[in-house]
Amino acid sequence: MGWGFLWDDDVYITNNELLTAPDGLRRIWFSFDSPSQYFPLVYTTFRIEHGLWGLNSTCYHWVNLVLHVANTLPVWLVLARLKVPGAWLAGAIFALHPVQVESVAWITERKNVLMGFFFLVTLLAWIAFVDGRTKRPWLFYGLALILYLLALSAKTTACTLPAALFLILWLQRTPISWKRIIQIIPFLALGVAMGVLAMWWERYHQGTSRAVWFYFSKLIWPSNLTFIYPRWDIAPTHLRNFAWLLAGVIVCAAIYFLRRYLGRSVEVAATFFVATLSPVLGLIMLYTFRYTFVADHYQYWPVSVRSHWRLPVWSSWPTRLRTVAP
Repeated sequence: MGWGFLWDDDVYITNNELLTAPDGLRRIWFSFDSPSQYFPLVYTTFRIEHGLWGLNSTCYHWVNLVLHVANTLPVWLVLARLKVPGAWLAGAIFALHPVQVESVAWITERKNVLMGFFFLVTLLAWIAFVDGRTKRPWLFYGLALILYLLALSAKTTACTLPAALFLILWLQRTPISWKRIIQIIPFLALGVAMGVLAMWWERYHQGTSRAVWFYFSKLIWPSNLTFIYPRWDIAPTHLRNFAWLLAGVIVCAAIYFLRRYLGRSVEVAATFFVATLSPVLGLIMLYTFRYTFVADHYQYWPVSVRSHWRLPVWSSWPTRLRTVAP
């Protein structure tokens, strides 16, 4: 196989002195010497691999692929623990959806597959913690915090996890008491801290509302996928730019008024989809927005959310209709 390095793989791997310097591991974790953002866990894996197989690009690609395949298991487990119908199918969609190719085939996007794994297992630990049948639940709480730190050290977009913790409680119809809020605060504090660091590091942002619809459309119909999408015009004088925002308001209203028939699954999935994308929608400044406002690898984790929400909705539709029928 001739899988090679591309684009900024040279910055992360081939020309990254942190992977070979004697004090490289210390600098990876305890300095701002990294050539991009603060992704110490990612650079640590690259350093280990560099020591094992040097610059054999095929091996780096295989690690990405193995991590992606491994992520399908916790996707299935999270949905199964939440009693979402069709959890196995959601895991399969997550594994095989075309928009995942960029995150897996681009070595630098080790950030996504690695962060995704620790994000998912953090959710599993949280689900076990809030389950009243769990023995020694605080062990799972401590484990969740450690796993979350690892997720954040892989990619800052893991800062959206506190929203997922709230949504899990809401989906399970668990009372969101002050006790639960206090338990989530440490996760929120860690996420905010890393988010502030990312905002300090980045500089540019544009086009929030339209980006949401872009990602949604690529999940529904993944055609014309490309490495870099052309930037769109966001001039406020163009009225069509406000159509994306209006469409979003209409969809939100529809979901709210149809909740009697659809249940909470769609609300949770839609909220989670937008929340996990929020760091790359233009709400914070990203350097890459100088070239493109969107990228397939930005929705690596949101794909698992979007791939399953239709399953509980349509599988339970007849039952819900019978429930509300006069």
